[in-house]
Amino acid sequence: MKDTFAHASLDGLVLSQAAMNAAHFLALPVLALHLAAIPAVGPSVAGLALGLFLAIARIGPLVTGPLADRVGAWGAIRVGLALRATGLAVVPFVDSTSKAYLVALLLGVGVALHEPAVYGALGTADTDKRDRLLLRHVQALNLGCVIGPGLALLAGLSTSTSFHIAAAATAGVTVWACMQRPHLTPRTHQLTRGSVFTFDRPYVLFAMSLIPFWTLFAQLFSALPILIADAGGSDSWAQTVILINGLVGFAVVLLISTES
Repeated sequence: MKDTFAHASLDGLVLSQAAMNAAHFLALPVLALHLAAIPAVGPSVAGLALGLFLAIARIGPLVTGPLADRVGAWGAIRVGLALRATGLAVVPFVDSTSKAYLVALLLGVGVALHEPAVYGALGTADTDKRDRLLLRHVQALNLGCVIGPGLALLAGLSTSTSFHIAAAATAGVTVWACMQRPHLTPRTHQLTRGSVFTFDRPYVLFAMSLIPFWTLFAQLFSALPILIADAGGSDSWAQTVILINGLVGFAVVLLISTES
């Protein structure tokens, strides 16, 4: 019974990732546009804030990953989601550079806590189920990339409304995560220094090879939305960047999984 409940939590976690990503990408494509349009912020500060967000989100797991090992994956998931929801809720009220950086900090730390912990939780699945679970997780993320921007385009949502809905949806996922009581929540008592500086060399090389990808990925919700919104004559065009990305990603993974 306990094992069934633990697996049910992981299946729910995969579904929650679709909702979380839909909320995330409902708002993120227009974040740069929103911040840049605020007189007290402007394009330069908006760019720096997005850079801060990306730096924390992608480098932060070097610290938050080992931390999640100690507090438990689900604890880090809950805190990370709460920070992401708070950051999205604050965006419509940004009227100064300090608040712009606060949003970047909340969202960056939230992602840095949440994402590694999700993979840590999924990694607790039985070996014979883990590969399929991770594949479904990738497709859930792609589905979120389609649902979020698609909703914004079809409903013609304003920028502020997009952030309000995204914050509410992320808060809902946070509440769901807080209600979970999975049986299996492994923790480590290894020294933090040991877990940070213990590397698998092939994996590190693979991670380094992805630097160009993450450089390009950063443009999906920074420069590209601004350029496309300008070319299309409306902020709503910014959502098409993530929408197309999600559709292509979903189709490619579906094709690969079918052939394998």
